[in-house]
Amino acid sequence: MDQFEAVIGLIKKEDLIKLAEEYSVDKCNTKILGSLIFKGLMKLILSGQRASLRMLAMLINQGQEEHETVTYSGLSKRLKTLRVDYFKAIYENLIIACGTEFQENDKLNLHRFDSTIINLSGRMIKDGIGRIAGKDIDTQIKVSVGLRNQLPASIRFCLDKSESNENVALIKAINEGKVEKEDILLFDRGLNSVNNLSSLCEEDYKFVTRIKLDRKYALIKKNKIENKENSKNHFLEDVIINLYGSNSSKKVILIANNFRLIKMINSQDNEIWFLTNLFDSSAEEIAEMYKRRWDIEVFFKFIKQNLGYKHFLSHNMNGMQVYIYMILITAVLFLVYKKRCNMSGFKLPLFEFSLKANKSFLKDLLALYGINPESEAVKKYFKEMLI
Repeated sequence: MDQFEAVIGLIKKEDLIKLAEEYSVDKCNTKILGSLIFKGLMKLILSGQRASLRMLAMLINQGQEEHETVTYSGLSKRLKTLRVDYFKAIYENLIIACGTEFQENDKLNLHRFDSTIINLSGRMIKDGIGRIAGKDIDTQIKVSVGLRNQLPASIRFCLDKSESNENVALIKAINEGKVEKEDILLFDRGLNSVNNLSSLCEEDYKFVTRIKLDRKYALIKKNKIENKENSKNHFLEDVIINLYGSNSSKKVILIANNFRLIKMINSQDNEIWFLTNLFDSSAEEIAEMYKRRWDIEVFFKFIKQNLGYKHFLSHNMNGMQVYIYMILITAVLFLVYKKRCNMSGFKLPLFEFSLKANKSFLKDLLALYGINPESEAVKKYFKEMLI
């Protein structure tokens, strides 16, 4: 079987039908089926074109009888009410189906957490987490993602204004994410509340993060510093500390919870402070773990630049959630394909994946018109078109 077909086969047609029945996505609308929107959105995302309802309608209508065609206005209404749970279930089943393929080479179960924000005009959208300070016409759409072993294993939509603060958004994402006992959490300085950091320790979460260079602390114990000759990093201190925080009266107090603080100078002569509750790993190992937090930034850049994440085709929160789940589903299928084909980078693998997807979609269209997609004439056409 072709590798592309094998990857697409991770989402079985019978599962789409079963989930549609389970979530009653087609109960009130037998014309614009959930499965049609699913396939149409994937085509749209892989097309590389800016998302629009008119283009989605055109893709869905390919191969449809004239009396079955849908309009972009009909799609707009459908996306406002279509059950998000249907797409969420497809996404979660896909993560389970391919999660074991992405074990990190060094057997570490690194679980990176971060949020991505898109600013949209408040004239177009009333949903989101509210106005941005100093920009009355803009609204933030914020999504927190958990990237586990290179796959976006969990996603959380921020709907409350308080979640503009990462201390609120990320702690909720971690608590609601699919975190396993052996996972090591990696997150940036946005989650810096000592109360939240202490709660992670109390709940037996292991983590590595950064803190500001002027963070106040009380020294408990000094560890021996080890600097390797060939290392690009130079470690200044490795100490056990307590952090200062505040109580309900906003009075500064010392939180009696031991953390490990590692101070380092990197190859660019920048000083970095790492905070962790891992006491058995070396300082070098801690620094290398945190360096791999950057993978989630690369993932965000990929979906924004290549999968249309910056341009929503619906300005209703329900429609935006449907679209984001479809972007993540498409991204996961692509990542599985890239890994199975042992490919590196993003541009060329995505180009190949999109060509194969286009060929698969064309075969479906030909079959709808009664043409054998495996005929010699069709194979010759695909060969000439380099598909």
